[in-house]
Amino acid sequence: MSLKHVFFLILAVGCMIPACGETPADPEPNALVIPGSGACETVLTRLAQAFNQAYPGYTVTIPKSTGSSGGIRSVAEGFHPMGRVARPLKASEQEKDLTILPFAYDAVVFAVGEAVGIDSLSPDRLADIFRGKIKNWQEVGGPDLPIRVLGRQADETSMEMIRKTLPAFRELALTADAKIAYHDYEMVDLLNKYSSSIGFLTTGSLTSPETRIRVLDLGGIMPTADSLESGRYPMKISLGFVCKKGELKGLPRKFLDFVFSDEGRSIIKTLGLFPVERKE
Repeated sequence: MSLKHVFFLILAVGCMIPACGETPADPEPNALVIPGSGACETVLTRLAQAFNQAYPGYTVTIPKSTGSSGGIRSVAEGFHPMGRVARPLKASEQEKDLTILPFAYDAVVFAVGEAVGIDSLSPDRLADIFRGKIKNWQEVGGPDLPIRVLGRQADETSMEMIRKTLPAFRELALTADAKIAYHDYEMVDLLNKYSSSIGFLTTGSLTSPETRIRVLDLGGIMPTADSLESGRYPMKISLGFVCKKGELKGLPRKFLDFVFSDEGRSIIKTLGLFPVERKE
């Protein structure tokens, strides 16, 4: 290779390497993208639609889930001023000058496909199903159909909440036959697809009028806004925004104000969630 060719090769490679200290470009002042948790996706999509209609000069977008960790990372690295989360900050994340602003509580629920025909199961029975000990719905008073178990990854927020709340699930290993969903919207799709399936997700994910999914009660208690507020329904997670401390301004601040407005709180309640008081 000639010296001339080497020079142009070095020049081309150099153009592909970002300059040291390069930071993400400033976002558009009238556009806001809020990445993060799938548990927040449905309710924030509805809130963003209402906000965009009320303030046509602005655009708030809620993209598909990257998980709470993805939302936190995007804010910590300066790519987005605000992310969405469904868990507290980990110790390593607390060191990055971040804060979480909760806006609602949502319930974690067990749910079944349309062919199951069951409204209630005890935690012990549920645990036996998820570990693969019970394999047919007929064993728990349902139809003669094989049970299709749907699970989530071990560190997913709903899975962690179930293990924390229900002793029967604390050390449970999911049956090897379980099909894993990596996002709430995937769990919804699978529960609708497999009519004899069982899984778990947040109630905020179950807003489609076309869904055929049946939510199970827990010890006779359904996950309503009232039971969440009173604490009678035990499995609830806090939904919130993550941002840098003291740096929320402009459009992110305007959207936050809308979420905590009477209209925003009404939308949250309509979806079966419980809005919380603003704390900053």
